[in-house]
Amino acid sequence: MTKHNKKRNIGIIYELFSGYITELVLENNKKKIKKATKILERRFKKGTELYKEFRLFNALVNSEISSKNKAVLIIENAKKDILEIDNKKLNYEKSILIKDINYNLNDKNFYYRTVKNYRAYANIQNLFNEWREKDNNLKTVLIKEEKAINWLLEKKNADKKVLKESNKNSNNLVLNIMTKKINEKYSNMAEDQKQIIRNYALYAVDNKEYFQKFLLEKKVTALKEINLFQQECDNQIILEKISNVKEKINSLSNEPNTDQDIIKYLTISGLIKELKE
Repeated sequence: MTKHNKKRNIGIIYELFSGYITELVLENNKKKIKKATKILERRFKKGTELYKEFRLFNALVNSEISSKNKAVLIIENAKKDILEIDNKKLNYEKSILIKDINYNLNDKNFYYRTVKNYRAYANIQNLFNEWREKDNNLKTVLIKEEKAINWLLEKKNADKKVLKESNKNSNNLVLNIMTKKINEKYSNMAEDQKQIIRNYALYAVDNKEYFQKFLLEKKVTALKEINLFQQECDNQIILEKISNVKEKINSLSNEPNTDQDIIKYLTISGLIKELKE
């Protein structure tokens, strides 16, 4: 069993890129944003072995599963797909990506940013590595598979847990009434959009810092999903419009002051949902 190396963990590297680009957005450093985005587009290009592994990684990280049977099925399918990846070529592509980060980004703090759910990401990468080993330890593999299955099942309630933690200091009665009204008034909206409105009502004035961070995460997530969609899309007409969409998202205010600003974020949320589907 090889020791986990975060520099070769494609899920962690992608999250580090997200954190890095988030900081650049806050600094409005368009030159460095362009450079970082170019590296992502070039190295995560559709058809590469690195892209294939990332798509499997992304499926395990972001899937919301309601039953253990479905989780086991996803794990089994991922196991088959991982064995079809050319490991030698994959390692070469990861080395080139690391070189790009080290020499082209030239950011000594890149690898030291915090990655949420680091342990789950490390377990998934270790599991991929174990599947590739012909003489792997069956007990070790089963333990890691069970952890991955538990992660898939827990992921479904992750957003609810985060919301609960962020509301510890809020008045529960006010929160319940507000949530009920939002659900009644915006019954046709997706849960993610309701969450934006709920947080707008609760935190836009009383906790601006938290609300701005929340919206910034929505913005970065939208850019990530668009980049993934761009790599898979073969429609030239749509591809020509993607750059314009990216510019509009980048130009969104990180300090929204009006209902119109919030409507734009609701539109982004709807876009994310459509791209994921």
